[in-house]
Order: sequence, then C-alpha cells, then structure tokens
Amino acid sequence: IAGAGRPGIQVSFAVAAAIVVLATFAVVGAARRTEVTGPATHRDSGQAAPAGRGLRRALSWAIPLAPWVYASATLGFVAIPARLHTALAAPMAAGTATLIVNGVSGVVQVLARTLRWGPQAGTAGAVLAALATAAAAMAPPTLTPALGLPLLLVLGCASGLCLREGLIDLEASAPPHLRGALTGVFYVVTYVGFALPLALATVGSAAAVVILSVMAVLAFAAAVTRAARLRRDGHRQD
Repeated sequence: IAGAGRPGIQVSFAVAAAIVVLATFAVVGAARRTEVTGPATHRDSGQAAPAGRGLRRALSWAIPLAPWVYASATLGFVAIPARLHTALAAPMAAGTATLIVNGVSGVVQVLARTLRWGPQAGTAGAVLAALATAAAAMAPPTLTPALGLPLLLVLGCASGLCLREGLIDLEASAPPHLRGALTGVFYVVTYVGFALPLALATVGSAAAVVILSVMAVLAFAAAVTRAARLRRDGHRQD
C-alpha cells in the first residue's frame, strides 16, 4: 500500500475501515449469540438487564455523539493548523494545536465529572461541534491566530463532551453482557472522524465548505434531537 504513493492513502483508509466494520459485526454477533444461547437459569435468575436497557436503546443514545469525537479533534489538530499562519514551523504548529485540543478535551471531561453536568453536556458538545464546524466552513482559507485559537478551544470541548457523554450513555443503557461490544461499536463510529482531514484535503475548497456545512447541520440536528429526547425520557435521571 505504501508503494502505491498518494492513492495508497485512500486504500489504507478503505482497508482499515473494512477491518473495523467486520470486527464490529463479529463482536456484536458473538455477543447476541451468547444472549440467545445462554442457559435459561441464568436469564431467569433476576440478573437480566433492567428496564431501560437494551442494544438499540444504548446505541440510539450514544451513536449520535460518536462522529463528533474525532471529527472535532482532527479538524482542530490537522485541518485548522494547515490554514493557520503563525511564526511557528508547520510541525510545531500542528503539535501545539494537538496539545491544545486534546488538553482541553481532557480538562472539560474532568470538569463535567466534578461539577456533575449531567446528560445535557452531550447536547452542549454537539452544539459546540456544530458551531465550530460552521465557523470553519465560513472562515477564510487563511486563518489568523485570533480566529484559530478559539476554534481549537471549542473543538476540544466538543470532542471531550461527546466522548464522555457517549460512553456514559452506553454504561447507563447497555445490558451488562453487551457493554464491551457496544463500547467497541461506539469507538468504531468515532474513528470515522479521522477521515475528515483526508476528505478535506482531497476535494477542492468549494467541496470542503459543503462537507463542513453538512457536518455542522448534522451536529446541530443531533443536539436538538438529544435535547428534545431528554425532556421526555428519564434517561440517566436516576
């Protein structure tokens, strides 16, 4: 693949995607077979998944947050530094952006835990992802530090909140025997975000604006849907 040159980049992503998709189906399939073929005494012993838990319910809460975990992060430490003009050398600029985005992501997760922000923190994460992606779409091709730095901070917050809340959603809603498999599925969907910088670099500037605009709309839709659902659902309220 490396010997193929530039086309090998797309091939490597395709191979990786195929492997993780097959692995996901294999793990979930094995987990569901275990559920179906398990001994009846175990299923009837009172240890069954409590009400409000289930495969579909867990994924329906967590998956809408998953794409924005690494889409936000890679937009911050790959795509934004490529457009940011500073006195730093390119590798140093990219490294600094990575430190800022990942550092903010970690800090906001600690704050969310300490201050007990609750499930609406996931809504906030999706809103922040939508705002930052829309700003990146509307921004000029060359960014100044005055515009680039706030974008990095917002993208870091979006990534951290979506990651934390998506994982907690799984813990709260997934049947215990499927929790590991569904966590793997969640991470597989988050990894889709790693393809964003490649997509933006491969297409033209006009198409890149369209991609970012569509992503902003989808992130905002995920936020609105989650906020409305939390108003009528007792998810994580106990």
